[in-house]
Amino acid sequence: MHTIQADVADIKDGFGWTAWLRAGWALAQRDLIRVLTLLDGALERRRQRRFLAGLDDRALADMGLSRADVWRESSKSCLRD
Repeated sequence: MHTIQADVADIKDGFGWTAWLRAGWALAQRDLIRVLTLLDGALERRRQRRFLAGLDDRALADMGLSRADVWRESSKSCLRD
């Protein structure tokens, strides 16, 4: 049976709900950082693919790319590498 004194002792020792809250917050922060990192990468790939699609044929030829290569790359989802 739980008593108020037991709950207070758990909180003081760090094994009560505050410890769970801290652990949950740490996991949430980790997951948020992971999502933001993935989103940042996806947006960067989209920016690069749009830039590539805006180049003229002469610039693409200088890089050894064809318009078909650019179309294939720019038609990919920004979530794919």
